[in-house]
Amino acid sequence: MQAPPNIKAIHERFLAVLPKIEEVGHHHFRYWGKEKCAEAVQEMTAQAWKSYLSADLQGKEPDSFICVLAKRCCQHVKAGRRAAGGFMSTDVSDRTNQLRAGFKVAQEPEDGLSPMDTVVDNRHSSPADCAAFKTDMRTWLERMTPKKRAIVTDMMTGEDTSTLAEKHAVSRGRISQIRRECKEELEPGGRS
Repeated sequence: MQAPPNIKAIHERFLAVLPKIEEVGHHHFRYWGKEKCAEAVQEMTAQAWKSYLSADLQGKEPDSFICVLAKRCCQHVKAGRRAAGGFMSTDVSDRTNQLRAGFKVAQEPEDGLSPMDTVVDNRHSSPADCAAFKTDMRTWLERMTPKKRAIVTDMMTGEDTSTLAEKHAVSRGRISQIRRECKEELEPGGRS
């Protein structure tokens, strides 16, 4: 019978090469912004541990190809693969979905602008289109109940379903329902 692997010894060897792995990660994610870079490096580190352990258990010597292993883990993170769990393909907070659909979720502005002002702030719309959008959006929001308006306004800041449900004391199903209703109303030819 084969002796069980000494995971602690493998982990200690991994920790010895961890600074090199993190260096590769910081290089690959350097343009993602400080917060996103740190998050991506952590995800890549988890991927690297899984790959390192797997290679070692297969009798390979991962220390001899640690830079390649780290680079492949960076590619996994950039492609949206996660070490554990994953985002839904419709999750707007997932960077992969943002890249795939061509949009970006911004943080709530600290300069006092409303979420609607940040939605309008882009380079592709004319000033007239932006003004029309603001007017139409205000009219649309005013037709809602105060509670629904508060939920929709928070949705525009990029809050996820669970956070919205907890914040507004409603079920996640209700948040999804409101999101669907808004989508139907805002689509061309949608209900008014």
